[in-house]
Amino acid sequence: MTRVDALVVGGGPVGIHLAALLAQAGLDVRVWEARTTPALLSRAIGIHAPSLDAFDRLGVAGEMVAEAILVRTGIAMGPRGELGR
Repeated sequence: MTRVDALVVGGGPVGIHLAALLAQAGLDVRVWEARTTPALLSRAIGIHAPSLDAFDRLGVAGEMVAEAILVRTGIAMGPRGELGR
């Protein structure tokens, strides 16, 4: 049996972020994810400033921004119409 310092269950954005933070702190980390193939569709269309700050602390924000499309304005829509601008 292999022993690790931390086991993160779920390889979504939060699980992967937690695993990266724990690994940066020097822990031996494993991630268990039920999905065996990548999702066919994105789960998000943007990253807000606080999330980008968190990615910056992981050292990956620059790479993400380099691949990003900057959206300056937009309208958020829901099932009942406009949610916000």
